[in-house]
Amino acid sequence: MINIGIIEKDFFRLQELKEFINSEQELICSFTVASEEELADMSFKSSLLLVVLMGIPEETPNKTAGNRIKTVQQILPGSAIIILSEAEETDILLDALRAGALGYLQADTPLQQIKEAILHVLSGGAFISPVATRKITDYFRLEKKPELCGLTSREKEIVNYLIEGLSYKMIACNLSLSLDTVRFHLRNIYKKLQVKSKAEVISKVLKQKTLI
Repeated sequence: MINIGIIEKDFFRLQELKEFINSEQELICSFTVASEEELADMSFKSSLLLVVLMGIPEETPNKTAGNRIKTVQQILPGSAIIILSEAEETDILLDALRAGALGYLQADTPLQQIKEAILHVLSGGAFISPVATRKITDYFRLEKKPELCGLTSREKEIVNYLIEGLSYKMIACNLSLSLDTVRFHLRNIYKKLQVKSKAEVISKVLKQKTLI
C-alpha cells in the first residue's frame, strides 16, 4: 500500500481527496490535516515514507509555499510532496520546486490524474502539469540566462527532460539510449553540477534562473 497524507485547508476538498484515495486499491490515506501546525502535533514512525498532497490557497504570499514544504520535510524526512495549487503566480510555482516539491498540479486536477502523479513520483519521476511547465519555460525564455558551464549537449538534453518531469526510462526512450547510458550521463551531470540527486539538479537550475 502507498501511504498518502493530505494537508488541505478546504474541508470539502480534503474529504474528497481522502475518499478517493481510500477507494483506490493500492492507496491508503495515513493522515489528513488542515495545516503544518496540526501535522507537527502528530507522531509518526521514523520509517514512514509517504506522498504528501499539499493544498496551496489562491491568496498564498510569495515564499510561503517553499517554507511550508521545508516544514513538512523536517517533520517527514524523505517523503515526496505534490502541490495542488489554486495560486497562479509563477513565483509560487518556482518557490515550491526550489524547496523540493516533486509534483505541481492545479487544485482542480481530476482525481485520476492526481493518482497518476503519485505513481509517477514514486517511480522516480517528477510530475508537473502542462500549465505549470509552460509557465516555467515562459519564465526562463524571458530571462537573460547564464549557461551552466561544462555540460555536453547530450547532458543538457537530459537535464531539460528532468525539468519536464520525465522518468529515467522515458528519457532513455526519447533519446533512443539504454537506461544504463542515461544513468552514466546522470552521474557525470551530478559530478559537474556538484549535486547528489535529480531534485538537486532541478533546484540548482531554477536557482540560477537557467534553462539549458
